[in-house]
Amino acid sequence: MIRMSNEFHSAKERRLVASLWALAVVLGLSQAWSWRFYIEPDGVSYIEIAHAYIQRDFAHAVNAYWSPLYSWLLALVISVAHVPEYREATCLHLVNFFIYLLSLASFAFFFQELTSSLSASAGETLSRPRWVWNVFGFSLFFFAALQLVGVGIDQPDLIVLAVSLLATGLLIRMKRGVASWAAYVALGAALATGYLAKAVMFPLAFVFLFCSLFAAGSWKRSAPRTAIALVTFLLLASPWMLTLSKAKGRFTVGDTGRLNYAFYINDLVRHPYWHGEIPALGTPTHGGRRLNDIPPVEEVSGPGPGSYALWYDPTYWFDGVRPHFEWQGQLRVLRTSFGEYFHMLSAQKGIATAFLTLVFFSGRKGEWPKEFAGLWPVWLPAAGTLTIYSLVHAESRFIGAAVIVVWSCLFAAVRLPVSDWSPRLYASCLAAACVAISISMTAQFARDFSQIAKGQVNRDWQIAQDLRRLGINSGDSVALLGHEGHPKAIDYYWAHLGHIRIVAEIPSAGVAAFWTAEPATRLRLFRLLSQTGARALITGTPPPVSQMADWQALGSTGYYAVLLAPYESTATAYRKETTADHKATSLQAGINQVAQASRIGIADNLH
Repeated sequence: MIRMSNEFHSAKERRLVASLWALAVVLGLSQAWSWRFYIEPDGVSYIEIAHAYIQRDFAHAVNAYWSPLYSWLLALVISVAHVPEYREATCLHLVNFFIYLLSLASFAFFFQELTSSLSASAGETLSRPRWVWNVFGFSLFFFAALQLVGVGIDQPDLIVLAVSLLATGLLIRMKRGVASWAAYVALGAALATGYLAKAVMFPLAFVFLFCSLFAAGSWKRSAPRTAIALVTFLLLASPWMLTLSKAKGRFTVGDTGRLNYAFYINDLVRHPYWHGEIPALGTPTHGGRRLNDIPPVEEVSGPGPGSYALWYDPTYWFDGVRPHFEWQGQLRVLRTSFGEYFHMLSAQKGIATAFLTLVFFSGRKGEWPKEFAGLWPVWLPAAGTLTIYSLVHAESRFIGAAVIVVWSCLFAAVRLPVSDWSPRLYASCLAAACVAISISMTAQFARDFSQIAKGQVNRDWQIAQDLRRLGINSGDSVALLGHEGHPKAIDYYWAHLGHIRIVAEIPSAGVAAFWTAEPATRLRLFRLLSQTGARALITGTPPPVSQMADWQALGSTGYYAVLLAPYESTATAYRKETTADHKATSLQAGINQVAQASRIGIADNLH
């Protein structure tokens, strides 16, 4: 009779887990599809590096800022499936959905291992109903994977989420004492995969390896197996490290960390074009040129196949930077990071309330910290993740796995006394936490389904096609109005789709000065931009009514373009002023400039 009851409950649990898996697939696919045309500047870089691999342009494919695995996956799918450019963004988000499914499988492995470790404790089955525990775990995953990270992004953070959960599940298996040698090999392989996806996983890999040394209890018995994990990690990661070091002419595992340290601690983020404004940071080796001061005009052309050289390989653009420790900058970043963490925690206050309620009724308030401390090999890598990001730059998409692991361990550490009311209390608290998570995600799910229902337009494709109709063809160059290299203020995936290079720009800080400038000044700026090789000036800011006649609307995208071809003759005349026919050329250039200025001035007055 007892056996039949257990089989019945097991069947119910399997049906519940299968339903949660189905819900996860539906939610993940809907988010991927609703964001299928959205590509940020980071995604443009990953896609263009993927194309460099496809074209075997390895000199420009090897990049010390963007880790290779995400581009490798994109290159594989694009080349094998012969994905056309119009479908490229959709392809990226379907790759994200596949990675999301892998992260779901990794979570299922992690949570099953944690549940198995809890089931070994006396009374756990009675006080912790399995159905609500599973629902709570999957709710945590939905929150972390779909809201903190997201399937709609175009960065490899979902890969890191999957790898971190898999590695943590392996640590729990080691702690349970049932891990074989294969588990340690798998740990090393998972950590190498994480490093190839994102360079931050290189230092974090050693935190995982340290935990694997002590997870089973006796470090002497675990040492040979941890050594196998370390060797596996180095064997799989070292080919990329050697390739990268050879390309940069020095040993490196990636320059993302040192460059981001300069961005945020040394305040280089305020100088995205970096002409050496901060002497302590060194002297730029390949910096661009400032062509004008008010409004600022920056030349951003550079080597490589990228449509925007500054963000295709930031390590080239910022070559020569010397990051250094400074207390003021470090404290500023820590304040910002803790503020970001507090903001994220406030979005999880329902989970925190449920946890504190269970602690209050546990009757052994001094016990749960001991239980939590006993799980340190499980949650220490998550704490390391939170710490390492807080020291440089923290965003929600970086810490999805850490949120899942920390909350899971905190709830696992709370043990209610065995009684009739314990299961009901535990179920009520976890159900309330699940409801709180659902409410926090309702707006996002509604937006995703609404986007799918009303249909979407590939805005970047429309911009590229409208530019082609204006005569901006593959291989041409353009300039941007209202853009900064870092942080990014305007998207430019359309430039990739049109095979267009961005060679100059007027930053966001100069937009107001540009629109309010005298007609003659704007004419001079058009001529200056034309001299860089730009054939058009593109902006995502609507021009003032008085100047709208000079600009072409690019469909209904909210982007506008002005062709610089009418100013090429004046630019040519300007460059010939030092020739033998100086007087005649200068006279003609002056006539042209007065005529253009008069036309712009008349347009201003008419509107």
